[in-house]
Amino acid sequence: MALQEDKHIKRITEEKSVLSGAGPDRLKKNQIALQKDGSDRRMAFRDELGNYYEVANRGEVFGPTGEQGTTGTEGGQGHTGSQGETGSQGDTGIQGNQGDTGAQGYTGHEGVTGTEGDTGSQGETGGQGETGPEGYTGLEGDTGSQGETGSQGETGLQGITGVANFTRGSDFPTGAALQDRMLYWDNEDEIVYFYDAVAQAWIDISSGAIGTTGMQGVPGEDSGITGSYQITFDGQGSSVPTGIRGYINLDSNVEFWGWRVLSQETGSIYISLWKDTYDNYPPTVANSMHSGLTGPHIIDDWKNQDTDISDWTGITGSAGDVIAVNIDDVDTVTLSTLELKFRKF
Repeated sequence: MALQEDKHIKRITEEKSVLSGAGPDRLKKNQIALQKDGSDRRMAFRDELGNYYEVANRGEVFGPTGEQGTTGTEGGQGHTGSQGETGSQGDTGIQGNQGDTGAQGYTGHEGVTGTEGDTGSQGETGGQGETGPEGYTGLEGDTGSQGETGSQGETGLQGITGVANFTRGSDFPTGAALQDRMLYWDNEDEIVYFYDAVAQAWIDISSGAIGTTGMQGVPGEDSGITGSYQITFDGQGSSVPTGIRGYINLDSNVEFWGWRVLSQETGSIYISLWKDTYDNYPPTVANSMHSGLTGPHIIDDWKNQDTDISDWTGITGSAGDVIAVNIDDVDTVTLSTLELKFRKF
C-alpha cells in the first residue's frame, strides 16, 4: 500500500483505521488526514494539544483531492533571550579541626639472621702498582756457623789440629754455642782465644807462635744463617689501604723467630700473614701463621717488635712456599715497613 506525506497533511489509503490509534501511522499534532475504509471515507484532525477530531462523517463523498497549495513563507526565527545573571558563589564553610594522630603500632620481632653465603671465588689479581719508595735497610744478620773442618793433610813440622769454629764478640760463647777447638776473637781486648774442651779452658794464643796455616776446610752449608724479608706499605699520603698488600716467596727452608714493624708517624696497624705452598697459591686466611694480636702490629706508636714467636702455628716454611701479607686494620699510618726475621735450616 502506498504512503504519502506532506508537511501538515497525511493521506492514508490503507484499509485499516489508524488515525486515532497508536503506532507509526498515528495522526500527529496539527495534522489532517483522509482515510478510505472500503467504500467509506472519513477525514480526521489532531490539534496542537493532541485532541482528535473527525472532520467528515463516514459515508460522505468527497471530491478528488485538490492540488497541494503553495507552501507559505516560513516565519523568521525569534530573538534569543538574554542569558540570566550568574548567581554569586556561597561562602566556603569553616574547615574542621585535624583529627588526633593514631598511636604508633608495635615494632615487629626481628627476623632470624639468614645463613652466611659461601665465600665467592677470589677475583683476578690486579696489575702491579708503581714501585714504592725503597724501604729501610735491614739489620745485618749474624755470622753463620763455620763449615766443618776439611780433612787434615800430613802433619808438617809444626802442624796443629784445625779449629772447629771461629766467632767474635764481647762475651765468650757458652752452652750449645761452645765447641771444642773453636777460636774466639774478643772485640774489646783484641785477643784470640782457643777453647780446649779437655781442660775446659780458654787459651790465649795471640802471643804464641802461629803455626803453618792448615788446609781450608770444605765450605759449610748455609744452615743457621739468619736474615729477614722486608715489605713496605705506602698509602701515598693517605692511610695504608687494607687487604692483601703483597706476597713473599721463600727461596729456602727457614724458621721464623721474630718480626719488626716501623711507621712514619704515630698510629696503629695490624698485619696478618698467611702461608701456603706454591701449588695451593694464593694463600687465604685459613692458612694463617698466627692468631689474634700475636701477628705483627703497632698500637698508637711508631714502632713495635717481637723476638719470640714460638706461640705461632706456622714458624717454619719450605723453599717455594708463598706468604700473603694482609693489612687487617689501619689508623693514621701512611707509610710502614714490615721485617720478618728468619734463620735457614
